[in-house]
Amino acid sequence: MCECMKKRITVFLLLCFFLAGLFSSSYEQAQVETLLVTTTSWDGEQIGWYPYGTPEVSVLKISVPPGVQLAVHKHPIPLVAYMLSGELSVETENGDTAVFKAGDPIVEVVETWHFGQSTGEEDAVLVAFYMGVKRLPNTIEKK
Repeated sequence: MCECMKKRITVFLLLCFFLAGLFSSSYEQAQVETLLVTTTSWDGEQIGWYPYGTPEVSVLKISVPPGVQLAVHKHPIPLVAYMLSGELSVETENGDTAVFKAGDPIVEVVETWHFGQSTGEEDAVLVAFYMGVKRLPNTIEKK
């Protein structure tokens, strides 16, 4: 191996060690809290298969004033959310209920008619992440 190649390898290895030190120190400063890992929605049902098509992810911040009840609806695609503030009660047509408060992760029911209502004293505010596909709506209201 020529001297030039040895120098290049040495510089490369030193650079790798330096970069590894930078990345490990920045990751050590970060805090990661796993809020939820699941294969089921809040009612215990399997999330199911993911439909084929062109992926389309939507992120929405939703605010529901106290006392407001949303229309009965369903989601044909997986939806997860994170409650920022307030309290949201969700009920399916068959009577299954769940109450979510600030800091709670939500794995919404899929293909199940349900409605939500802000039941706290402040706006129920959540960030919703819809894992959709271009050919399907994120939400379907019951007529």
